[in-house]
Amino acid sequence: MKSLYICMGSACHLKSAQSILDVFRRKIQEHQLEDVVELKGSFCLGMCAEAVPVKVNDTIVHGITVENASEMFDREVMPLIRGA
Repeated sequence: MKSLYICMGSACHLKSAQSILDVFRRKIQEHQLEDVVELKGSFCLGMCAEAVPVKVNDTIVHGITVENASEMFDREVMPLIRGA
């Protein structure tokens, strides 16, 4: 099981982290990854200037916005989930 954490700290909350979490939840369902990925909110990941960061196991992807969340999931997060 891969762990996928979305920062929910103050800066990220203001930059719509909850909406990004909702997009990622839909993408996980769309790709039928419910048994592969555990999606969680996280306390501050310490990258406030590059909000919103997402941590997949030990790798952090940053600069995710509501507008690019779906594309970033496919391009940046999926390879980490699949182990590429």
